[in-house]
Amino acid sequence: MHNNNNGYPSNLAAWTTVAILMVAYVLSFIDRQILNLLVGPIRRDLAI
Repeated sequence: MHNNNNGYPSNLAAWTTVAILMVAYVLSFIDRQILNLLVGPIRRDLAI
């Protein structure tokens, strides 16, 4: 990454980091929702 003279990363690097973190958060949220949807069928299959 190319740093500016003021010690902060460039705007592109900063926004790229924000985008990567947002994608990670969305995938985490989707993963939790899928697990909640599958609790019922898993309980039935395992007879819990």
